[in-house]
Amino acid sequence: MCQLAYAVASLVHERPATVFSMRRSITAVASVVVAFAAVGCSGSGGGSSLASTTTTPVVTTAPPATTTEAPSTTPAATTTTALITDATAADPKVLAGQLQAVLDRYQKLYEQARTDPERPFSDQKLIDDFREVAEKDELASLVQLWQAFRHDNSAVRPGPSGSSKLALTGLSHADPTSVQGTFCIYDDSVTYSKASGDVVDDSTVVSRGVVVFGNDGRTWRVSRLDPVDATDVPGGSANPCASEQIS
Repeated sequence: MCQLAYAVASLVHERPATVFSMRRSITAVASVVVAFAAVGCSGSGGGSSLASTTTTPVVTTAPPATTTEAPSTTPAATTTTALITDATAADPKVLAGQLQAVLDRYQKLYEQARTDPERPFSDQKLIDDFREVAEKDELASLVQLWQAFRHDNSAVRPGPSGSSKLALTGLSHADPTSVQGTFCIYDDSVTYSKASGDVVDDSTVVSRGVVVFGNDGRTWRVSRLDPVDATDVPGGSANPCASEQIS
């Protein structure tokens, strides 16, 4: 536990914390390696003596040609949902689905950022991708957190439940280009020292808070993500956030 939950736990429970820590869980990113093998062929020159052989030709009769008509196939119809640009006129379920997709991407990128304290400062693509899901002020607050984690040389790996999910649990206010909602996250990730490998925090916490989304006409982004409370739970306990998610 060391992001979303850790920040709140540090305040509520006054745990010794290395920073006013982030609120989201982290999972190491799986890397994909593609290997290319080159196979070379070589031949050697020189004469060879072949023994004289007698062969009896074999006559074969080709079977009559047959034609098989391929069955006619019609590709399955696909449907795409257009981006909602006016939240006040949208189907709440459709809107929730689009906003949950933003949270999913946000969480995945945050997990990548916390696999190494130097990564947010060396991986330009990571930052460029973050700009697609986080507005400028939110990204600025993340940079401050990453600087603190960098100073502490801490990183995060997934806990027993694997990658955590920021679950959108409610929509409470909307105008055409801004939506406020609530979230829940079950966090059993493990914060550790990058230098020594020593575990800094491996507790399990359920955190809830407020999330605000903004829309610039092209995409929805996280404008602000603020934890409100955090509750320590026994390790291995059930995740309540999955049943609270609205999309």
